[in-house]
Amino acid sequence: MNYITNIKKNITYKDLKKKKKKNQTNKIFIVNEHRLILNTINEIIQKDILPGIVLLRNPMNSRIEPIINSLQNKGVKCFSFDKNDCKKYNFFYYNQFITFFPELLSEKPTIDIAFMGRDKNRYQVIKKLTDHLKTEKISSAVKIIENNKNTSYYNYLLFNLQARCILDINQEGQSGLTLRPLEALFYRRKLITNNISIINEPFYNSNNIFIIENMQSFNIKKIKDFLSRDLVEIADSIKEQYTTSYVIHKILTTYSKNSCQQ
Repeated sequence: MNYITNIKKNITYKDLKKKKKKNQTNKIFIVNEHRLILNTINEIIQKDILPGIVLLRNPMNSRIEPIINSLQNKGVKCFSFDKNDCKKYNFFYYNQFITFFPELLSEKPTIDIAFMGRDKNRYQVIKKLTDHLKTEKISSAVKIIENNKNTSYYNYLLFNLQARCILDINQEGQSGLTLRPLEALFYRRKLITNNISIINEPFYNSNNIFIIENMQSFNIKKIKDFLSRDLVEIADSIKEQYTTSYVIHKILTTYSKNSCQQ
């Protein structure tokens, strides 16, 4: 396994070096915290002293922490959507963002609630909730993706958009938004979530978002009442704050300001 990893690492290293030379790169912007990529970037920066940005799209974990620390020590700026991680690891904060497919707005929901994602110790609580919902004749679809398998983001969206409401269960210790709240926002779906901090987001509206404060006790009747209410349209000016172009512009502005201060 280590032999295969080293081969992949060498191929990745050579490929990135080739692209750097061809494009006359003077900065690296990484929107992926895969350990192999981070290790490769760490080596390139060590040899070439290349400033860069790493965008963490998932909560910090122990497997990449030493590499992230090394990159930060070399002047790389790390950005996270999770405010707790920002405080703990001295990261810069960015708004979560999504890629929007306008054609999917025409998808008509046929069930009440949907969840698709990896287990991450969430399946049992999701099953418990959907079993309770079934007693009130609230339909749901749940698909857990196995760790050794993948699905396209587009197919993932199609699965979730078959429902009027997207289920969002944060993994333990995560405070930042997953993509699901933004998918609900952009594709005009309701959201049920256990992320209490979502109440501070500018798009929060109690008609659109139901917060489960205690994952051990569900108030099914309140959820049923929530699902019966009309969805409230959120202003485009608020949605814009979670678009790729808007967020990347903010990140680059923050990077430039902090680079100048050093």
